[in-house]
Amino acid sequence: MGQNNKTDYVYIVGAGGSGSTLLEILLGNHPEFVAMGEIERLHLQFARGKDGKCSCGEMPKDCKFWSALADKVREVFHVDLRSNPFDFRVSDVGWEEHLPVKNSLGSWIYRGNSRLWRYMFFRNKPILKHGIFLAKQYRKWAKRRTFVADFVRDYHKVSAVIDNSKDYLAALDLYETLQDRMKIIFITRDARATTWSTLKRYYRGKGISEEELGSVRDTHQWNKSTKRIGKSWYKTNSRTMRLLKTVPESLWLHLRYEDLCHDPEGELTRIFEFLGFPYDPGKMDLKSHEVHTIGGNKIRFSPIKEIKEDLSWKDNLKKNELEIIESITGDLLKELGY
Repeated sequence: MGQNNKTDYVYIVGAGGSGSTLLEILLGNHPEFVAMGEIERLHLQFARGKDGKCSCGEMPKDCKFWSALADKVREVFHVDLRSNPFDFRVSDVGWEEHLPVKNSLGSWIYRGNSRLWRYMFFRNKPILKHGIFLAKQYRKWAKRRTFVADFVRDYHKVSAVIDNSKDYLAALDLYETLQDRMKIIFITRDARATTWSTLKRYYRGKGISEEELGSVRDTHQWNKSTKRIGKSWYKTNSRTMRLLKTVPESLWLHLRYEDLCHDPEGELTRIFEFLGFPYDPGKMDLKSHEVHTIGGNKIRFSPIKEIKEDLSWKDNLKKNELEIIESITGDLLKELGY
């Protein structure tokens, strides 16, 4: 991989539950970097108030950093991000809460359908003018995200920002806008580990504890959920790989979550060499600068005490569940080195 010291926007792409928040925190420890979180959710986090907290614990409108951004947005775009957050959309996230569209059909029409057109557009498939209209809209949002990134870099006086939004379509939109100013890290995690983790989180949200999972393990609904999660992992990672092939190899890097856990220093050395920045473990300080991230999972609210791979799927997934996952993801698992 070649080096490029002009890199000022690092984009993490991958499926949910693949360790992207851990990666973001580790990269954000570098004195020349600052993490933004899932910046595609900026308008949505402002709209959600206390349910969209910054990693500092404050609501975005009360956080001194995001409040400073809101002031800048009002100055430049004449939009009040605090009271009318959806007037400063930076992505297609949040259609359901904005319109609102509560049913799955409405959600698909407003977001899922448009994403399909966007994917076809980037794959250079023959499409209707509808695709051209969408391209203009998404590029507008990409330019707004670069505006936010420029503000973040200037505010923190760093060289580069980290965007942990993970969306493969947004990655291509940003690449078209930023070109070689941007580099992409494609993080993957074993589909079996991701599926087990997502299943636990899904049923926990329904009020079922990990100890009670046995009561639903052999049901049709459980197997249906297993298939759905496996298919989602496959679709996200296969589409990401296809689209990244349209980006110069020097601008993107594949990282496996498992390798990061087993050899964090070695993998971080490789990553920062790819990004064009020196890596010195002694200068990686959690308190080197303030961190204000939005979106992401709960680990962003607490300091990292140790980096340890979660292998609970090996002890918990049953034979038939492994067979379901591997029948869906097996070929791609092998291609990714699992």
